[in-house]
Amino acid sequence: MSRLFLSQEALDIWLMQGHVRLDGEHMVIDDQRYTLLPAVRFVEIAGGQPDRAQLLGKVKTERQLIALGAEHYMESVIIEGIGYQVQQGFVGQLAGGHGGQP
Repeated sequence: MSRLFLSQEALDIWLMQGHVRLDGEHMVIDDQRYTLLPAVRFVEIAGGQPDRAQLLGKVKTERQLIALGAEHYMESVIIEGIGYQVQQGFVGQLAGGHGGQP
């Protein structure tokens, strides 16, 4: 696996249980180093509006949110006037891997 989304909650649990360790901006799992980038996963639309941007279930990094013209605050993102509930976390890309840009 070269890329993964890891929620903040899951990362906290893994750290407490000793399954991973952090080394600067890298997370280390079983000698595999992942570069961590802040990201969100789109989980719900506020007010039953249509998902015109087709973002439900998708993960976007902070850089991608800026490019989309999104307003991001805590667990909310507004894009094109549509409010989304998001789960905060990180995209982990295998350091030195060929997984492309997150």
